[in-house]
Amino acid sequence: MIANSLKDNNLNLKNIDNVKYFTGYASIFNVVDYAGDLILPGAFIENQVEGIKLLWQHNHQNPIGIIDKAYEDKKGLYVEGRIFLDLSLGKEAYILIENKVTDHLSIGYEVLDFYYAGEIRCIINVNLWEVSIVTFPANKYAEVLAIGS
Repeated sequence: MIANSLKDNNLNLKNIDNVKYFTGYASIFNVVDYAGDLILPGAFIENQVEGIKLLWQHNHQNPIGIIDKAYEDKKGLYVEGRIFLDLSLGKEAYILIENKVTDHLSIGYEVLDFYYAGEIRCIINVNLWEVSIVTFPANKYAEVLAIGS
């Protein structure tokens, strides 16, 4: 009974008009981050990355948008997404990104395959859970590139 009720309450995100579109890199390859991890090219290939939730500061209780498109290029995991401005945190995030206060991206993931090279954990494959807009990223090069309507 509960499952049927939940099916009837699915949101159609395409009908949300008050959004800001953004692009950026959620992860940069071959960079040792502050946690001592290095994500290798190909780590996201086996993932379904479109439709991943966009969170505020990795807080699963604060979704602020969605990732519409994501793919690996030579640099890293490139993403295109939407921030929902009708959410108070979405509006705050947009203002902070526009003013270069909080303009970095970060990822939440489960490591599926890795090896160590000395102290560095080299990540071969991950299960991507979420992308977040953050103030202090583990990978300082993962950032929002552009934001607009």
